Amino acid sequence: MSVFEARFAITLALIAMTRSLDGTLVAIEIGRLDQLTIRAEHQFQTFAISRHAVVERESSFAGDRATAAKRIDLADLTPGEFIRLQIDAHGRVTHARAVAVLEQAKVRSASGSSIVLEDGTTLTIGSLLRFVNEKGKSSATATVRPGESVLLFRHPKTRNVYRFSAEPGSKR
Repeated sequence: MSVFEARFAITLALIAMTRSLDGTLVAIEIGRLDQLTIRAEHQFQTFAISRHAVVERESSFAGDRATAAKRIDLADLTPGEFIRLQIDAHGRVTHARAVAVLEQAKVRSASGSSIVLEDGTTLTIGSLLRFVNEKGKSSATATVRPGESVLLFRHPKTRNVYRFSAEPGSKR
């Protein structure tokens, strides 16, 4: 067996040892050792994140089959998101893909950390709901006004809203 063949066989063996896991993101820790915790297979599981991990968000509008995926920063992952992980033979996440169903909604009123949508739904920013302003930054205060549009990020299985964002083109 040549060196090339041996390396190829080892690569195939390592690829075979990777596994996929789908679940809901519970927590993410960014620091010296990046890791995330998900709820999958009826239990909480924590994994280290590889330094070279690819992190993406796949999104589609409700009722639309077309999806778009884009790379995002690790810090942009949001607890409550449905997430698909690729885990290597060492138990590290090498690829994380958050999956969101988007829905556009109009704001009826906004005050501090809460907004009320035109359909009467109240959203309050907190540990279970993140707001992202028109500049793409998380904020504890909803910086939207009545009549403006927001994007709701929903879990594709539970339909829970875990994040909402101001639309950059929304009129002020």
